[in-house]
Amino acid sequence: QVHLSPFVEMPLASNGSPARWNDFITLGDRIFVLQEHDGHVYEITNSQPQLWFDVATAIQTTTGRILDTGNAWQSGLRSLAFHPDFLTNGKFYTTVMEQRPVNLAEHHYLSDAAGIDVDGVLIEWTANPTTLTVDPSSYREVFRIGIPIYDHPIKQIEFDPYAEPGDANYGLLYLAHGDGGGDF
Repeated sequence: QVHLSPFVEMPLASNGSPARWNDFITLGDRIFVLQEHDGHVYEITNSQPQLWFDVATAIQTTTGRILDTGNAWQSGLRSLAFHPDFLTNGKFYTTVMEQRPVNLAEHHYLSDAAGIDVDGVLIEWTANPTTLTVDPSSYREVFRIGIPIYDHPIKQIEFDPYAEPGDANYGLLYLAHGDGGGDF
């Protein structure tokens, strides 16, 4: 027999509707949950959600671009991964759908920048590993991927949880990206 009991009640989205919760990540015994369209990362502490990092605001403040929320299923904050050495280097990564920059030449694309006016972006951030306070200005774009339509864009990222220091794949970030194009 299985007994279920509520663990945490998550907040509504900023527009008052039920939020779209995209992913959850652990760091030791800490639990983090991603709210896709508002671009918020919450930490669950004592069964209470606390806003840990506002990715959408950090992107807009740092770059002037916005977190794209133009599609109900394929936009916003997509995933988060803590570097395996996070407790010493403070590095973590997010995947997002972000407004396309005006000057494409200043950015590193892994694809053509064609189609819709947003890109899948892998971003590196830095936090204080002791306090876990994120420096919003630490935004570092690793790369961008243009997609022709809202379909199967950039998504999950993760470091190999079984890799040990010295292993060939230690510190390698794995990323899932779909075909990015409707009827292919």
